[in-house]
Amino acid sequence: MKRIAFFMILVSAWWGTMKASPVFPVESQPAYDISVVGTDDAPSINLTINESDDSSVKAGVLQLSVPKDCQEAMLQLFDSNGKLLVIQKIEKEITEIPIPEAETDIYYLSVVSGRRALKTFKIAKLD
Repeated sequence: MKRIAFFMILVSAWWGTMKASPVFPVESQPAYDISVVGTDDAPSINLTINESDDSSVKAGVLQLSVPKDCQEAMLQLFDSNGKLLVIQKIEKEITEIPIPEAETDIYYLSVVSGRRALKTFKIAKLD
């Protein structure tokens, strides 16, 4: 009887670990490397990426945070070929920009005030 109880405990422990591990591999979101390109005239402007765990979301979302004095600036998102993908006025302290699904793995995001680029970020998709 003790052997059966011990065996049931072992099977129960083993079964608990089996249920916790995924049977099918989960496709992960791509990782991104964000760096500043050129001069940094506005160190208070920051860019982060919010990656979703939802498998239906294929691209991350860039979050651009700017101080209140830069909220009249524009953001411009380019692909690696220099094609302008997004141009948008910055109206809030945090602006969300979805990363478009395209052939390229490198994007450039510039924050522009007037004719002057305040900061330019390079966003590279890592494999």
